[in-house]
Amino acid sequence: MNQKIHKTKSLLINEILGVVLCGGESKRMGSDKGLLTLPGTTQTWAQQVAEILFNCNLPLVISINKTQHSSYSPIFPSEHLILDQINVRGPLNGLLSVHQAHPGKDLLLIACDMIQMDQETLNQLIAIYQENPEFDYYVYEQDKFLEPLCAIYTFKALDAIMKRLDTNELTSFALHKVISSSNYKSIPVKDKRAFTNYNTRDLTS
Repeated sequence: MNQKIHKTKSLLINEILGVVLCGGESKRMGSDKGLLTLPGTTQTWAQQVAEILFNCNLPLVISINKTQHSSYSPIFPSEHLILDQINVRGPLNGLLSVHQAHPGKDLLLIACDMIQMDQETLNQLIAIYQENPEFDYYVYEQDKFLEPLCAIYTFKALDAIMKRLDTNELTSFALHKVISSSNYKSIPVKDKRAFTNYNTRDLTS
């Protein structure tokens, strides 16, 4: 995919919005993960993950914090950049900020450092979501651990989170805790490499 996100292909999945989560502080990495480039290319990690969503025929946005706008605006169109707006910590801030901007969309969230994610894994996630509409969340699980940074969050579930937040009933901002206490569809992980989160520049680590 070119440096800018162009209009997506004819959409096969109109109800899902892809979200590349880039708003983390990247403390262990020491610099913004989404702006790191793949070896031998000028493609950033954020662009790599965005391309996977693009190839799923999904419209997509890039979730960033306010300090990142000047760095991401030369790479992605401004209408694709969603700034953190919610007063919560962690990835939930980005997730709810996108929900606030696109309240009727179910969201397929994927972290910008999951650069080994493959098309087959995302296609399976989308297929299970389409075949099992009764759940609020669709999330991969391995070794009894949920993978909330590659998951589908329905707008109804996100509405419920916002209401709990507004009434001070939300006791944990951790995504895996929010999901595990709700009506979710667990999907076994087949390829563990796809769920690697990189915290160093060594892609072999």
